[in-house]
Amino acid sequence: DDPEGAGEVEAVRREAQHHSWGTMMSQVSKFLFNLNDTAQGVHHVLPSGVALRVFFGEHVMLSVVDMGAEKYAPPHSHAEEQWGLCLEGSAVRIQGGEEFAVGPGDFWYTPGNMPHAIRSGPNGIRILDIFGPPREKYKIPPAEQAG
Repeated sequence: DDPEGAGEVEAVRREAQHHSWGTMMSQVSKFLFNLNDTAQGVHHVLPSGVALRVFFGEHVMLSVVDMGAEKYAPPHSHAEEQWGLCLEGSAVRIQGGEEFAVGPGDFWYTPGNMPHAIRSGPNGIRILDIFGPPREKYKIPPAEQAG
């Protein structure tokens, strides 16, 4: 009995490795990603030094956010609504006139057009941000942007 499908996933991975990252792996990688694979995603570095790896669907965008120790992303807003999930580390989230500490497992909601900021803790923070709809400006890698 394999209720989670682990055997099937492992079989697909073995087949992809057998084909030396050929056609089979291309099919798998179109739908499968890993938070720790830093080669994946569209890479951006914000002026505040915050590093992003962005992944797009038709209606939703995921962003893996890495902030070093004691970094500050100043107040900003955008039309898209946003959910954030702290994967590791800590920070102080600032929005709606509140400051609240976040750590692993905490997640928060930011409505569209609400100013918000974040200050990372002494060991930095890794966040998974989810935006709906996708933020168009992050679809193009910085090296390909005009200007």
